[in-house]
Amino acid sequence: MTAPDTNTGVAAGSLTRGGALRRVAGSLAARLSLFATVTLLVALGFYGYALRDSFEDHVSERFYRELEAHLAQLTVALELAEGGGVAVVDDLSDPRFERPFSGLYWIVRLSDEDGGVLSSRSLWDLPPPVVSSTAEGGRIERHRALPLGRTRVLAVSRTVILEQEGRDRRVLLAVALDQRELTAALEDFDARSIRLILLLAGLLAIAVSIQIGFGLAPLRRLRAQLQEVAQGGSGGLSGRFPGEVQRLVDALNALLEARGVMIAEARAQAGDLAHGLKTPLAVMAAEARKLRSEGREQAGAELLAQIERMRRHVERRLAQAGARGRAQALDQPTSAHAAIDKLIRAMRAAPGGDALTWENAIDPELRLAIHPIDFDEVVGNLLDNARKWAGGRVRLSAIRRGSEVSVLIEDDGPGVPAADRERLTKRGERLDEALAGAGLGLAIAADLVEAYGGVLALSQSQLGGLEARATLPIGAGTVSSLALSGARQR
Repeated sequence: MTAPDTNTGVAAGSLTRGGALRRVAGSLAARLSLFATVTLLVALGFYGYALRDSFEDHVSERFYRELEAHLAQLTVALELAEGGGVAVVDDLSDPRFERPFSGLYWIVRLSDEDGGVLSSRSLWDLPPPVVSSTAEGGRIERHRALPLGRTRVLAVSRTVILEQEGRDRRVLLAVALDQRELTAALEDFDARSIRLILLLAGLLAIAVSIQIGFGLAPLRRLRAQLQEVAQGGSGGLSGRFPGEVQRLVDALNALLEARGVMIAEARAQAGDLAHGLKTPLAVMAAEARKLRSEGREQAGAELLAQIERMRRHVERRLAQAGARGRAQALDQPTSAHAAIDKLIRAMRAAPGGDALTWENAIDPELRLAIHPIDFDEVVGNLLDNARKWAGGRVRLSAIRRGSEVSVLIEDDGPGVPAADRERLTKRGERLDEALAGAGLGLAIAADLVEAYGGVLALSQSQLGGLEARATLPIGAGTVSSLALSGARQR
């Protein structure tokens, strides 16, 4: 039989605990709750201990005072008897002294060598507890946990001096109470106090939870505003915040403003770069055509091919840079339905476009967190590709998944083989090196979608041709009726 691998279990347990600790450390609410819980438990534990100790002192004091009252009665009822003995001439007021094993006892002992011992009827055949008193002047001395049979007792004692025939007789008086009465009182108090402390702990835990929720509410509001800024709903943070949070809000607004300035400068530089490169490339292309006209066909063709590669590379990188800049500086979401209607009108005017059936099944209320320029570029390139290869029908629809929407452009053309689709969508491959009809336009569309945190996927269309699926984030203005009127929800 193989012994179980205990090390694996220990390691798994350690990883679980480590993950829990990391989650607690990464959450401000969890850290505050943990600290408040530990503080609450320590405080309630200390409070319970102090309360029990105080109650025990109070009850013990009450029992001792009761015993001292009985001791005073016993002292008054004590007389010297003939023959040198002592006697208790009056019954004490508490009937428990007369009931065997009642738990309340008195003892009288002469300190002389020939002295005897008297005890209450309640002591019955139990040996009297060994009680001593060193206090002088009749002062009362208290005792705790004195053994008596199988139990222990609380006791008070005093020594009195009685005079008989010119001789002083020292007499020890003691009254004892079974300590189980004190224990029972403490146990009853513990049961009651534990219930009350647990109730108090629950109420305090609720109060702490409300307090933490109220205290972190400004941070939740700040997070919601930041998400709105990220989705293009607003350009900065607004509203009144507590002083500690307001300083953070001011710093974030300053950062957002600085970011906007940087993005504007980057977009201006990208535009300048585009204009700066167009003229040299045009001059180089003219020189290449001149070479071809002079009979240097091979050199001219090679130069034109390199110029075209440079042009495509520049256009692609400029499109990426412009998209990232617009994604960061997005002012408002794009209405997908209206933008697609405009693009369809443009496609109808293109060669062969008026012969196709165009279906726009996008929800008019759908808003996407993408700049209108980039949305037109993405969908325009995908529609243009579908126009070139469709047999007679192009369909546009949307599918919602959580905070994302996939815009589908389908055609009924010949499509693209699965192996080529995988290569086209594989990271690191150049889409502009793909099959005809799936060149620079698809490459730019994929780059633009990726710049907004989305993805472009190609697959087999239900219409029989190619399906291009552009997954993009939903804008802040999207209404809840999205799944009811055009966008299919899965």
